[in-house]
Amino acid sequence: MKLTARLIALLFIVLIMFLSVSCAPNSIVAPASTPAPTFTSSPTLLPTAVPTATPTPSPTPEPLLSAERKAELNLQITDFINNQGDFTKDKKSKMAIRTRTRESQSTELGLADGLNVFIEGYLFDYFKKDGSLLLLVGFDGKDGKGFVTPVQIPLYFLEGEAKAGYNFETYEDSIDSSMAFCRTTITVAEGTNKDTTGLFVYLDKLEGKVIRFRLCFKKFSGSVDDYVGVLHDYLKERDSKIGLAVKLVDSVATNGMEIDNEDYHLEDYVNYEIYNLKNVDAIENIDLLKVPMMSASIFFFE
Repeated sequence: MKLTARLIALLFIVLIMFLSVSCAPNSIVAPASTPAPTFTSSPTLLPTAVPTATPTPSPTPEPLLSAERKAELNLQITDFINNQGDFTKDKKSKMAIRTRTRESQSTELGLADGLNVFIEGYLFDYFKKDGSLLLLVGFDGKDGKGFVTPVQIPLYFLEGEAKAGYNFETYEDSIDSSMAFCRTTITVAEGTNKDTTGLFVYLDKLEGKVIRFRLCFKKFSGSVDDYVGVLHDYLKERDSKIGLAVKLVDSVATNGMEIDNEDYHLEDYVNYEIYNLKNVDAIENIDLLKVPMMSASIFFFE
């Protein structure tokens, strides 16, 4: 019996010990090892570079005259203004149509006819600008010096269409004292004729020579609004330049003549100014609105 009782007591003690271990607090039980969190790094996205657009260069405008021609003209204009070199007073006089058509008479490049208001000057060159043709013409001024100014030819182009007809008329080799001239008229263009080849042919021939012409100093007698298209544009521009034409006529040497023409009214245009070019370096900047207009004929002496 005692042995049985001891065995029971021993089993009871073992049971109590087992239960004590099983029911121990959580702080006693070693925590399970938790792996450290793993972070996956994402690549940083850089902004996509936007290509910079390469600016398209503006086309360089074609020069009105070549650099070589400008240099040549600058020398000529300097001599012309100062009455030297090939443009002394005597040499200018011998070039003048008025001298060549009247025996033993010296004249300056200026007023040639006070009644019809013709002037004559030395044609240096011509060029196209803003759809128009400009002639570089040299005159003797009232102050005794020469001056060079652009004159607009009334034949100019809008989308290839001529706005006004143009004539060249040549004097005979033998001229009497009445200044009669040969009515040989070379029609270059008229109305809306687009063939202007002859115009440039004759202008090329006349470079370096004296030409005689009239300026548009008389206001159109009718109503410009009665016309349409290119003719309306031509007449409107022509009338806007009367003051410039009068100013040019007033600036040239008079050769002892007075203007006797009822359509010429200097008193109405005293404040107008024309170009007085010392060189051709900046002819690209010439404002067409400030250039007097020539009438529809050029006279020359063969």
